[in-house]
Amino acid sequence: CRSPVGAVSHRRQVRPGIWLKAAARNGSSAELQRELIMHKPRYKFVLTLLLVLWTAGVLYCSLAPGDDLPPAGWLAMIPYFDKVVHFGFYFGETLLVLLLFEPRGWRRWTAVAAVILCSGAVELVQGALGYRSKDFWDFVANSSGALVAVAVAPLLQRFVKRSLR
Repeated sequence: CRSPVGAVSHRRQVRPGIWLKAAARNGSSAELQRELIMHKPRYKFVLTLLLVLWTAGVLYCSLAPGDDLPPAGWLAMIPYFDKVVHFGFYFGETLLVLLLFEPRGWRRWTAVAAVILCSGAVELVQGALGYRSKDFWDFVANSSGALVAVAVAPLLQRFVKRSLR
């Protein structure tokens, strides 16, 4: 085996990506691009699956009757725990949207505005249901979670891209 790039080895490679990683360290950007492209479909599939499941969970928890939801137990003793949950729901929703679609510039803010508007629509639907109630402060918590996710998403994207190398 002469060199990591384009080398032919008679031994079975346990981790074929290791050659590409070595090539990337040696400065071959084409090999690095190939490595990232190989991981991207799986990464996008996982993000899509997570987004679908997360959205279904948020909608279920937001629209199901309160009796159908699991009890909060000791967590209910935390002040404003309901608002923390709303913050987390829409933080996760926005983060997954931004990681999956990777919008830039005004499209990024359009995606965030869409998530915030959807959270407002969910609050309005809760008000129309007989067994749930709408709450302006829930909407504020939803919006806050979405806006914080805008700041966190680029950091997480850099971490993910580094880990895929």
